[in-house]
Amino acid sequence: MAFMHLGGDAGAKPTYFEVYAADKLVPTLKAAVIYSLSVLGQSRSWVLRLLSYEDEAGSSSSSSGRARLARIAAAARHYGLAALLKLYPYAHAAIEGVKFYYQLCYLLDVLDCHSPTLHLLGQRLVRLTGPEMAQMEREKQQQRQQQLARAAQQPSRVAAAARKWWLLGSAAAADHLRTVLILSVFGFKILEWWYSSAEDRLSSAAALPPPPPPPAPKPHPAGVGLPADVARCPLCRQRRVNPAMLAVSGYAFCYPCLFNHVSEAHCCPVTRIPATLDHIRKLYEAM
Repeated sequence: MAFMHLGGDAGAKPTYFEVYAADKLVPTLKAAVIYSLSVLGQSRSWVLRLLSYEDEAGSSSSSSGRARLARIAAAARHYGLAALLKLYPYAHAAIEGVKFYYQLCYLLDVLDCHSPTLHLLGQRLVRLTGPEMAQMEREKQQQRQQQLARAAQQPSRVAAAARKWWLLGSAAAADHLRTVLILSVFGFKILEWWYSSAEDRLSSAAALPPPPPPPAPKPHPAGVGLPADVARCPLCRQRRVNPAMLAVSGYAFCYPCLFNHVSEAHCCPVTRIPATLDHIRKLYEAM
């Protein structure tokens, strides 16, 4: 991954976010390819069979990987290597901590690389300047001319022509690979937007209306009666103050009245349905 520098400090390094995006580009290509194939599989059945085979192979490989780890753990316990298994989480945490340290140091301009692997290899990240890019392009063109010259020296005319066209095709593919990759990403995003919007339209068109609420429980003959005015408390027969509802029945009361009744009778005053203090819900009126 080349980072072009157009001005300023020639030794300036790419930002951490550019490096992070470059590192995550390759792993995300698999998801893009799988999604594109799944879209193509809606009209091509053999693509769906290929994806099913890939899923089955992935699941079988993961299960075989788990079985292999189980065998390794059993062998480690058999040969007295259980200490290594106990140290593995700490070693893994140490490795992740070292990676985080390098990324943090790169972000704070302390180091010139964001990975311990690059540090061990003696590599550092810098931006390429315009003259450096031009020099690389000239060297690449010279190398291609030399390869074409060697291909023209083949004893067979057919082999020379095949070699020439192969070199020209590979050079054209290498020159336009970045453009093709960018267009592929845009195409993938367009497909994702198109099919997601279509799925949203289908789901919204097929949405069913919400079902009606269940009917309220009927008052019990031994319970307190309901007042004619729904704004009054069934217990004190006064206008509700600090209203609260009992979740088991849905009837509303004054909070002090309901709290005292449930504490003593352990049931709803109206329906006599068993209830506890946890079933009391405070009600708040909108301003």
